[in-house]
Amino acid sequence: MPLHLQNHKPLAFLSGRFSGASSRWPIPDKEAFAIVESCKRLEYILLRPQGFVIHTDHRNLAYLFNPTATDSKMQRHQADRLLRWAMTLSGYRYTIVHIPGHTNTWADMISRWHCSAKHNLTPDPAAALRGPNSRTRHTNAKNDTSAIDHTPHSSQSHPPLSSTKASVNAITIPPAAPLNAANFQWPSWVDIDQAQKPFRSNSHGAGPPPDVTWNASTRCFCDGKGRIWIPPNATDLKTRLCVVAHAGLSGHRGTQATFQPLKELYVWQGMESDVIAFCRRCLQCLTVRGNIIPRPLGTQLHATRPNELLHFDYLTLPLDRATNDNYILVIKDDASGFCLLHPCQAATAENCASALCHWFSLFGIVKTWVTDRGAHFKNEVISALSQALSTQHHFSTAYSPWSNGTIEVLNRQLLRCVITMMIERQLQPNQWSCLVPAVQTALIHMPSDRIGGRAPVTAFTGLPAMSPIMATIAGTFEVLAMSTDDMSEDLTNHLNATALALTNMHREMAKSSDSRRMQAQSRRSRRSTPPCFSIGDFVLVGVVCQHLPKLALQWRGPKLIVEALSEWIYVVEDIAEPKTRSTHHASRLCLFAESKFMATEDIVNYARYTDGGHCVRSITQMRTNDTAYDLLVNWIGLEDIESTWEPI
Repeated sequence: MPLHLQNHKPLAFLSGRFSGASSRWPIPDKEAFAIVESCKRLEYILLRPQGFVIHTDHRNLAYLFNPTATDSKMQRHQADRLLRWAMTLSGYRYTIVHIPGHTNTWADMISRWHCSAKHNLTPDPAAALRGPNSRTRHTNAKNDTSAIDHTPHSSQSHPPLSSTKASVNAITIPPAAPLNAANFQWPSWVDIDQAQKPFRSNSHGAGPPPDVTWNASTRCFCDGKGRIWIPPNATDLKTRLCVVAHAGLSGHRGTQATFQPLKELYVWQGMESDVIAFCRRCLQCLTVRGNIIPRPLGTQLHATRPNELLHFDYLTLPLDRATNDNYILVIKDDASGFCLLHPCQAATAENCASALCHWFSLFGIVKTWVTDRGAHFKNEVISALSQALSTQHHFSTAYSPWSNGTIEVLNRQLLRCVITMMIERQLQPNQWSCLVPAVQTALIHMPSDRIGGRAPVTAFTGLPAMSPIMATIAGTFEVLAMSTDDMSEDLTNHLNATALALTNMHREMAKSSDSRRMQAQSRRSRRSTPPCFSIGDFVLVGVVCQHLPKLALQWRGPKLIVEALSEWIYVVEDIAEPKTRSTHHASRLCLFAESKFMATEDIVNYARYTDGGHCVRSITQMRTNDTAYDLLVNWIGLEDIESTWEPI
């Protein structure tokens, strides 16, 4: 059937504005982007068994989306962009049909619709960030073009302003540095007048809410408290008001500090929700917040029987003047909590291997080890020992000490015990090595709630725990005379009873330990947020240094998630050249925008600023003057003509 005889009805309208780097794209790229973005946003409509038809008045569109056809004169970045879009469209079943421009009536009329540049209200405030982003609105009206007029006039009355529901075009992501932008316009009476003008004429039967009336003195709509009413479709005006109330001289204060002065002068439906969303997505505020986001505890290796899993770590202490020891190597059994302490002068792989061999000579080879990623554990010596003994060496997450919390808890108990005994005996901090045997005795003979009130030495060896209080009772010993056969039988019965008792004790101990562990995870999960990241999301990365300068940024980015190594570990990539990659735990990541977000030049420059500026590609020349030396620096991501002279 000819195109002009087909009965087409609109299902959705998409529109947007090119800004930043996207405004300098070639015309074919802009027309190609409109097709790709429409397919992505309307995927739930276009995934059909019979496919769909794309009508366009661009003859070369099929050529642009052909990955095997390349243009030798095309810029590399342009060819890469078209290839990525072609791969996106490859997941759809579609047919491209060229139609002449004079028959493409409605699309041509909408694209030429007049809109004043001075009062161009962006329906989606994040459109300026995403570049050619789009908004979606559904309608059943035939040939409806009211989407160009931002928000259609409704004949229904507005809900009361006291409603807490957010406005239709909710404020989501504020610009990176709006007050520094050259095109930022401060809200004025002209903008308010233009926003309220359609409601004064009442040509479409629309009007303000019942509690808003015309104020003759201010010549605008106000509520009963004299606050200026902002219409629901004036999203750009709302965004600029939030910018003025939050950024600049307002000091990027909290939500209430931003909302309080704003609600004294203005009012609109869902104001508080909009302000909360604006402040939570402010890029500057996200950059200076704390660098750890609580996440639910993940799974960790644990043993069900003694001598099945070992944890070991070095604890640094002051240099002992008698032995020159500076470290204690702590080796702990996971199931029972039994430990051995090895003072040493340096945290080396040789000392670690020697201490492990000592444990294995006493209690047997343990098949699974858990440590952090220190150089004294992750090296060829420990790897060769593990391979020779046919064991598995598991490393905890980098910069996440809680992932190896079993040994960290023991280190804390050990340090507290050393300090208290040192104070009790009035020793100096450099005299701690003589206390190691007494500290180890206290740790392994101390009852633990985690294993049902038993001491680690009892849970590991079956021997009764020793307590100093037992010395207050004088013991008596009785010597029994028995034959060799009776003694052998008595010993056999004792060993069988001991083995049975140990088996039952280990079973109860594992059950008690698992129960307490699940309770601790449940308590933490109530105070934490599960990670919800996907490939392509934009995130901020927390700085892991514990002692930052007071004016240092807590978060850097935005960066792009390119790979998920596990549920908790993600690989991120810089959005600025040279696009280096790094691996981070989910607690160090903060979601900034989802994958549909398009990073503009403004966002890229901000990410480059948080990372310390451009990276040096090469130094080509040097010059001198009366006071200093200057170097001609070529920057990664910039052309040679943009090289700058930098002082040394």
